[in-house]
Amino acid sequence: MIDFNTRSPLTPTLKVTLGAVMLLAILDHTRIFFHYWNTSPTDMETTTLPLFFTRTVSHFFAPSVFFLSGVQCHFYGKNVHKRKMSVTLAKKGVALILLEFAINNFLYTFDLYYRTMGIFILAILGISLLLLALLIYLPPRILFPLSLMGILGHHFLDGINYGGQSSLQILGALLHHQKFIETKRCLFIINYTILPWAPLLWAGYALGWWFEQDFPAVIRKRQLKALGLFLILVFVLLRSTGWYGETSDWNMGTNTFSVSLISFFDLNKYPASLCLITFTMGGLFLLIAFLEVRTSNITDLLMEYGNHSLFIYLFSTFTLHLAAMLTLPLEGFSIWAMVITPASYLTDSPLENHGFPLIAVYGIWLFFVAVFLKAIGYYSQLMKNKAKLISLN
Repeated sequence: MIDFNTRSPLTPTLKVTLGAVMLLAILDHTRIFFHYWNTSPTDMETTTLPLFFTRTVSHFFAPSVFFLSGVQCHFYGKNVHKRKMSVTLAKKGVALILLEFAINNFLYTFDLYYRTMGIFILAILGISLLLLALLIYLPPRILFPLSLMGILGHHFLDGINYGGQSSLQILGALLHHQKFIETKRCLFIINYTILPWAPLLWAGYALGWWFEQDFPAVIRKRQLKALGLFLILVFVLLRSTGWYGETSDWNMGTNTFSVSLISFFDLNKYPASLCLITFTMGGLFLLIAFLEVRTSNITDLLMEYGNHSLFIYLFSTFTLHLAAMLTLPLEGFSIWAMVITPASYLTDSPLENHGFPLIAVYGIWLFFVAVFLKAIGYYSQLMKNKAKLISLN
């Protein structure tokens, strides 16, 4: 998700992995814009197993992006002096924050007045880079334990109240608490927080050596499998006992297996719980191990998505939102109802009756996966032509 040009290529396996989780993000965005509006996948009264797990698999996206972005920073740092790297990380961080507020917020709403804004994945990714720009001077033997402290220990902040709107409370929420701030001009949402997302990126940076090409692939694959299974075991133990790592209990006494299963995997993402991190990171390491030195037509497709992840993240959000807007007249609604404002989520919203069955959402997703692959080809060629022009000048 961070563009360092050609100085920080991820390994082919990591590019394929990033491409795979990109498809999961696109699936979730397709659900948001095309499934029945205001239908919560985690509402125990109305959700179904397919709908719930359509949302749940998308949880793999954010942890993978933060960790792999940290690995990408490590690769970049191998080629440059730390001072230059620190400046570059700071610039990239500021660029991502501006991109979030100016572009990404708009792509989700199409609201020229920006009546709904927020700190989402790109902004926190940018803030994480700004902090890493300072922390790269620490040796990995210090940075990695510091990262683990942030990932493992952030639940000690769960009991702090960030209910007010003072500057200190807003900064506290930015550190570790989802918050909705209503102003006269807009609704401002803090969804992604510094903890535990920034430490996850720092951990990727500290462990970047593990993914270098000269590290024996056979040993790495074996270690990835062991670590992945260990993290999933930790998740099962934490979640089943309720001892630590999740803000809500799961319902073991229900009459139906499906409700118990949904309850068990209903993990808090804002902020991300330790259960969510162990579950998704365990799955990520197993996926990397599975994809190690594996090639096929599918991995080639996934690598295209991984090569242009930031572009496709923004372009897919725009395209899916626009496509959903254009379907509204077919349902008898004005296209302007898809300009998302805080009122769009009220029960009397024009979008209340908008949406399609989940099977149709999957069909739409597969269609756009093919469309976006074509778009990636055009974008890649455009970037190559631009590079040629720059080299000629």
